Amino acid sequence: MKELLNKTIVERGVVDAHHHMGTHEQRRQRDVGFWKWLKSSYLTQLVVPCGLTSDRLFGQRDPTALESLLDRTRATTHYQCARLGLAAAFGYELNELRGDSWQDLDRLIRDATQTDDWSIELLRREINLVDGVLDKHVGGTLVDAMTCGTHDWYRYITEMRPAREVADKSRQRDVDSRFTHASSKIDSLLYGHLPCARDELDLFFGPTGRIDDLDAYIAYVGQAFARLEADPHTVALKTAIGDVRRIHYPVVSAGQAALVFQNRTPQTVCDFENFMMHSICDLAAQHRLVFQFHTGMGPNGLGGYIADDDANPALLTSLILEHPHTRFDLMHAGYPHWRESAMMAARFPNVYLNLSWCSLISTADLHHLLDSWIDQVPAHKIIWGSDCAYAEETVGAFLLCRRALVDRLEARVSDGILTAEQAADYATNVFCNNARGLFGI
Repeated sequence: MKELLNKTIVERGVVDAHHHMGTHEQRRQRDVGFWKWLKSSYLTQLVVPCGLTSDRLFGQRDPTALESLLDRTRATTHYQCARLGLAAAFGYELNELRGDSWQDLDRLIRDATQTDDWSIELLRREINLVDGVLDKHVGGTLVDAMTCGTHDWYRYITEMRPAREVADKSRQRDVDSRFTHASSKIDSLLYGHLPCARDELDLFFGPTGRIDDLDAYIAYVGQAFARLEADPHTVALKTAIGDVRRIHYPVVSAGQAALVFQNRTPQTVCDFENFMMHSICDLAAQHRLVFQFHTGMGPNGLGGYIADDDANPALLTSLILEHPHTRFDLMHAGYPHWRESAMMAARFPNVYLNLSWCSLISTADLHHLLDSWIDQVPAHKIIWGSDCAYAEETVGAFLLCRRALVDRLEARVSDGILTAEQAADYATNVFCNNARGLFGI
């Protein structure tokens, strides 16, 4: 049964509904070898918890530190994802890496980086990737806030950000239309009242021109959405603002939101964010763009924001109720709040659940959440995403998630809940058809 389901999933094709992989040419421009690959992998999130430092590991390339990282993380899902991906890509066994033997893996990765279209060929060969949704924008302000060491978002926005130059942290990933569509990150629109953030808006959404009040800003945002709808690659919006603030967005009047242009305080900034979030939900429905929401814990090891109840997807209930025509894609299962995510998708017709990142956090929890979701959530509402930056780790994430889903579906077949054919259709929908239907790809 397992063999049949595994084969069927790959034969029918896979859609990666949330990833960070630009074109292979961008990978070549970055000159990716072992150390850059490792730094962009999820193993990096365990460097600080392992008692190591990024400078020692990546700056000094200390082989002792590398061995410590691998030895201390060997049983984790982060490690297993990397191990499976590297084995599939290169036939390399990460368990055998010791001392300076990283140089062998570095050579393999560098050779792959310099080979035309290697990434897409690997994904086609190993998982039959047919499409995806690329997280296209990396916004300087939000990235800087997550890495500068402060935990107070509103202090950062009102006091620190106006004096910091972060243009080098704003960038775009190129879209390879042969294997992906794109999601436009809209976080910059939530703090566009800041003149120092206009470089992000210029890069992502077009020239801002003169903006000194709310009416001018709303007009600019409307033009930005017209450009997004005209872009054949863009099928979704994405927000990661939940990494830095509570994901509850009360209704705010235009008059309250406009005050931020006169006096920037934590309250006026928060009011502006809340107002703009509702405006963006309206525009998402109007322009037929799915709204991907980061829910659940944020990236650890970055010196800032961690999982707590402020990231619980249930906090989005009032926003979803206000916007019944907007399709919401709840990212990362809301981990560790996957039960609340299940209730949201079971309650609202416009809420969908995205397994992105879940394949890499905890295999044990992935089994639990899949059991919960299969029991509660309509079958068309669950989609898979890798949340990875490079093809090797994407393959590892797929293999881990496929193993867990097939195991849970096999149990349903054994219990007489599903037939073998129904289980195969269910798996195909999670890995391919549901995302195609949601994003129209």
